[in-house]
Amino acid sequence: MAVRLLQPLLLLVANVAFSLGHNIQNTPTPNVSYFGTMHLTFGDFLIVGNTPTGSPIITATQAGNITGPDFEGQLALPAGDWAWVDSTNHIHIDGRYQFKLTDGSIIYVQATGVSPATGSETDLPTKMYLRPSFLTGAEKYFYMNYMVSTALVRRNGLDLTLDIWEVTWPDVQR
Repeated sequence: MAVRLLQPLLLLVANVAFSLGHNIQNTPTPNVSYFGTMHLTFGDFLIVGNTPTGSPIITATQAGNITGPDFEGQLALPAGDWAWVDSTNHIHIDGRYQFKLTDGSIIYVQATGVSPATGSETDLPTKMYLRPSFLTGAEKYFYMNYMVSTALVRRNGLDLTLDIWEVTWPDVQR
């Protein structure tokens, strides 16, 4: 019984001791560098309705492009977004797109993320974060397969702009 009562106190002491011993100034800060911008235009939303796992929303991506310092390309259909509004009023986004670059390379992109919902199922937030991941067999862009990135997303009606940022260790340069 005494051990049970002391357990929370022991955990608190251990956490404080760890915090004091961990020097936050020695924590490395990652590099964040601009990777590119993706523009997408959605079609109409298909709302499935309330289900046991949330309220699914599906839309076909109608048009888009991607540009970066050393690449540019157009959306290659089919492409689309699947989203679920959960019971805590958060929207879970899973977008899947492929782009044909001007040099003929194909880049597959999956962008996922969670944002607070705005109330209406079809009224997506105007600002969101997503985590794009990339797949390609093109040698020139093979580094994208292992890249860590984040995107700041702005929505205007059915148009989305994703400003994508690459995240690396402080001493890593591509």
